[in-house]
Amino acid sequence: MAEKGLYTIKAVAVETGLSVHTIRAWENRYQVIHPNRSAANQRRYTWQEVQMLRFLKMAVDRGHSIGQVAPFETDELVRLINFRDEAVVVNAANLIRYEDLFELSRSLDAFALQQTLARQLTELGLFRFLAEVVSPLLAMIGEQWQQGKIRVYQEHFLTTAVRTILLQYIKNRPDETSYPRMVVSTPPGQYHEIGALMNAAMAYSLGWEVLYLGPSLPVERSFFMPLSSLAPVLSL
Repeated sequence: MAEKGLYTIKAVAVETGLSVHTIRAWENRYQVIHPNRSAANQRRYTWQEVQMLRFLKMAVDRGHSIGQVAPFETDELVRLINFRDEAVVVNAANLIRYEDLFELSRSLDAFALQQTLARQLTELGLFRFLAEVVSPLLAMIGEQWQQGKIRVYQEHFLTTAVRTILLQYIKNRPDETSYPRMVVSTPPGQYHEIGALMNAAMAYSLGWEVLYLGPSLPVERSFFMPLSSLAPVLSL
């Protein structure tokens, strides 16, 4: 748990996907961040430092060494990450075959499916994971279901696995009061929630504290009024 506005090293590890050992090594060897210390002499990191570590990890995941990118400022890292050089950018097609996911759904291998999706999220980062894995996978599920190539239980199995990965992603932020809060749900009667969870994950990655309330949120004024003072933004 972090103090107000600050993160412990364990919380930073959750946020960035880096190990505690790597965070300390990058800090000590490359001085990429300069955390404060608590009264008990424990490291405390700002949100800006968390973002810097996340961008550094994304650059390293794309083939750059930490020694090369450590001197970069945040805006330079963002430009580097968004540079679509096929020689350095990891391609999702090289990491995953969609047929493998469908095969796991046929055998109901929940553990292997979760491990595979979690690896893709770590390798690609959230935005590419959503664009290059989740969105194409959902489209393929719909097409194969319409063509009778997969059964209903496989469709439910795959979408539940995606739902679980996204819920795990958005629930890990420490209890902070200094960041904007957003409530996410779907309109009444809409029980397909993957789109809402994708929005929630993207908002979370941009620094929002996300409260996901599940699908089919009531729209009555009496329901929303108590929420408005707690969370100024509602995403449906």
